[in-house]
Amino acid sequence: MSEDAYQTLLKQIAKVEREYPLGELNPLGAGGVADYFTVANDTVELASAVKGALDAKVPYMVVGRGEGTLFSDGGFPGIVIQNLSSSCAVAADKSQVVVDSGLPLSRFITMLASRSLGGLTNFYGQPGTVGGATYANLSDGSQSILSSVRYVTMFMPPARIDKEATIARYKVDWLVRPDGLTKLQFQKTSRAVGEPQPVILTVLFQLTSVRPDEIQLRLGERAARNPKVEGMGPLFAPLPDTEIETLLVGAGVASLRVGSVFPDRYHPNFLKSRGSARSADIRQLIESIQEKVWAVYGVKLECRYEFAGAW
Repeated sequence: MSEDAYQTLLKQIAKVEREYPLGELNPLGAGGVADYFTVANDTVELASAVKGALDAKVPYMVVGRGEGTLFSDGGFPGIVIQNLSSSCAVAADKSQVVVDSGLPLSRFITMLASRSLGGLTNFYGQPGTVGGATYANLSDGSQSILSSVRYVTMFMPPARIDKEATIARYKVDWLVRPDGLTKLQFQKTSRAVGEPQPVILTVLFQLTSVRPDEIQLRLGERAARNPKVEGMGPLFAPLPDTEIETLLVGAGVASLRVGSVFPDRYHPNFLKSRGSARSADIRQLIESIQEKVWAVYGVKLECRYEFAGAW
C-alpha cells in the first residue's frame, strides 16, 4: 500500500500499525500479514476506522478477538480493524439492552444473568462477539440469536461514489432472509472481494426476566456442554438433533492430519498443532473433516470460520 494511503488512514485513526502479523489473532498462530492494523475501543473509533479505510480506498475487515476468522498465509491486502467496543446500557423496566458489537458474547450473557435477564442462555459458551453472532444469526440448532434482536445500528458505506457513508438503525426484519443467511452475509458473498461492507455498531436486544436461581442453573448446563478447550474451535456450527462431536468421533476424524495440524483427541471440534501451523493446512483439514463426515453420515457440517485474505 502507498504512503498516501497510510497518511489518509492516520487522518481518521489515531494509531495504525503496518505489516501486522495476523497469527496474533489465531490460537495456532496461523495467518500471514495485514498491510495495516488498528484497534477500535468504542463504536466512535470503529466508525472512524471504517471511514478512514473508505477515504484511503483500502479494503477493510472488522474482527473481534479473531474467533471465527482464518486469515490466509498470504495475509490481508488492506486494514484489519479489531473491534473491542464493549459498552452496554440496560433498560430494566423494558427488559431491553443496547450493547456494543465488540463485547464477547459469553461475557454479555453473564452480565445479563447478574441482572436476572434471560433469553440468550442457550448461547453461553459460544465463542465470538455480539456483533459476530448477530452478523451470522448464530444458532444453537433450536434457537437463533436474531429472535431476541429488535434493532441493529450500522455504519453503512456509500451506495454510490457520489454519496456519503451513513450510520443507520434498522429493524431486525431488515437482516433476515428466507434462505437462512442474513442480508449482511448475502451481500458479502455476492459482492466483489474487497468491496466495502456494512459494519454492525450496536445491537438492541429484547430479553426476558428470569429468576436468578433458574438462570444460573441454565448457565451451568451450557458451560458443561461447551467446555473450554485449548486450540482452534469450535470448527462447526451446532446441529438441531445431533452433537457435533458424536459425528466427528464416529467418522474417525481423529486420524486425519495435514501438515502440523490435527483434531484434538478428546474434543475433535477443535484443532491443535505441533509446531508452526499454516492456514492452508488448517483449511484443508477442515474440508477433509467435512468430507469424511459426509461420506460416513451424509451430514454436511457448516464451518464457523470465514476464510479471509488472499488465498
